[in-house]
Amino acid sequence: MTEGANVTFTVRLATKPILVQDSQVLVRFEEDQQGSKFTSNDAWREAVTTPADRLTLRFDNMNWNVDQTVTMHVPEEAVFDFVDSKGDLSISFISTLTGDYATTQTTVKMVVTDNDTPSGKILVDPTSVSVTETSTGGTGSYSVKLSAAPTDQSAVVNLTVFGAEGVTVDPGSLTFTTTNWNEAQTVTVTVAADNDSDDAKATITHQTTQASGYGAQPVDVTVNVTDMYSGSTSIDPVFSATSIEATETLAPVTATYTVKLSSAPSANVKVSIAQPANAYVDVDTNTGTEGLQTELTFTPTNWNTAQTVTLTVYPDHDGNDATATLAHTVASLPGATEVVSGSGSVSVAIDDEFECPPVRTR
Repeated sequence: MTEGANVTFTVRLATKPILVQDSQVLVRFEEDQQGSKFTSNDAWREAVTTPADRLTLRFDNMNWNVDQTVTMHVPEEAVFDFVDSKGDLSISFISTLTGDYATTQTTVKMVVTDNDTPSGKILVDPTSVSVTETSTGGTGSYSVKLSAAPTDQSAVVNLTVFGAEGVTVDPGSLTFTTTNWNEAQTVTVTVAADNDSDDAKATITHQTTQASGYGAQPVDVTVNVTDMYSGSTSIDPVFSATSIEATETLAPVTATYTVKLSSAPSANVKVSIAQPANAYVDVDTNTGTEGLQTELTFTPTNWNTAQTVTLTVYPDHDGNDATATLAHTVASLPGATEVVSGSGSVSVAIDDEFECPPVRTR
């Protein structure tokens, strides 16, 4: 079948169904991946259960071997791609009452021949762009124009990015008219900073829309991303104590421990502390600031200087001892030239001084 055209075929049952009185076999055609629509002069539509985009044919003991004609329309694609496509046509055979055709299904393979006609080319310069990732986002650029004037008033070229995450283009589409079709328009490529040390690659695909009438083969621009990080290293937090014991009282109880790094980073790093799952335990890295602070910053010069973390245990009045885990994560800050990662934890054992009274028994 051809894109944008109709194809006609017939359907009937291979064998006579075994049906009780007033029972029928309903043959349903589901919309395929290309969005094809079905119509039939022989179709009987269920008033309630059949959606508007589904065609249903009716067979019974009398007409089971009579061909019913179906016309399928394959719509035009939104963009020119000059590529034939394949899809599956799903046909369901459903008996309305008890019968041997109850809930069966078959699939017909389809090949849709593309009908795109070239009317010009999309010209990109250069076809490959190299961008170096920076802490604020690296950028690069290239230009786009057409090889011929569009037949309509304007032709729209859509840009789509595939591959590496964090690669974006501006603008996302370009409009060429009968007067500026051969004037190069600039596309800016931006690469967002990430926290790995891996180089990456992305592809920007350029396609014209069917609505503009300018048929052109899709054209790709390759984006080669050089990562700003020179490498990666592991730096773990070092604690003054990896386990802390606290006694729960009627008033909140505080305890402290210190954190430093196992080695010097090449640039500033942060240690983030996750608030524990125990709702009666809080951590604060700066008690002089309003609210709970959960980050510590270390530099290449103060990495070995211990910084204090304050732990607060609140009364829960349940009479049960409890525990908490304080998870610490080390990570690079924006602008670093290497990826730093590390982790460690401090465990907290809480002795509840409130003992529940014994249960009285007789």
